[in-house]
Amino acid sequence: MEDNLQPGATGTPTGNTNADGAAAVQNPSFIESLPEDIRGHEAIKNFDSAEKLARAHLETLGKVVIPPESADKYEITIPDGKQVNREFLSGFKTWAHEAGLSQKQAETLAAKYIAFEDAQIAAYSKAAEAQVNAVKIEWGDKFDANVAIAHKAVEQFCTAEDKRYLDESGLGNNPTLVRMFYKIGLAMNDDTMGVGGRKGEGQSMPKTAGGVPQLDFSQSMPGTK
Repeated sequence: MEDNLQPGATGTPTGNTNADGAAAVQNPSFIESLPEDIRGHEAIKNFDSAEKLARAHLETLGKVVIPPESADKYEITIPDGKQVNREFLSGFKTWAHEAGLSQKQAETLAAKYIAFEDAQIAAYSKAAEAQVNAVKIEWGDKFDANVAIAHKAVEQFCTAEDKRYLDESGLGNNPTLVRMFYKIGLAMNDDTMGVGGRKGEGQSMPKTAGGVPQLDFSQSMPGTK
């Protein structure tokens, strides 16, 4: 019997020897331990241990955009006093979910839109105020009386829905429309056509505390519907 075991025989592991001359076990590399179909994938070729791959995976998860389970799960913060179209808000959530936005992304986008809308409304209000001031300058001390004449025409020819639209859209302050209704009011003969539409049925105009007739498109005058 030979004194030494042949390489590969059971009893002594093969491989390199350590500093003491003892044989060291050579384990297969991490990559080689993976299934063959993913072993050569580019995404993992630089990882030499399961720990490094796991850490990279956890880091990536922090960057992955994960949308809520359904569109109605988004929680969008609406500023106090802000009027929101609920149908639009529901649609926004649906679009955000279709785009795969996370809760944070959807809320950030909504906040940006609300800020933009507020800026637009402020700009519109400023422009509307400028329009009213332009007519005030043009009509001077006859402004209140002329507005009352325009109001009479509005009451005569506009339905409640028309007046609501003029009021909500801001067109009631449009100088062109105000002048147009003023001219219509002048053309109306108070002796034959009162505010109610029939002779003798004209009603008094609403007035301010100072007794000046005022134009309010959101309200009907007495005797009208």
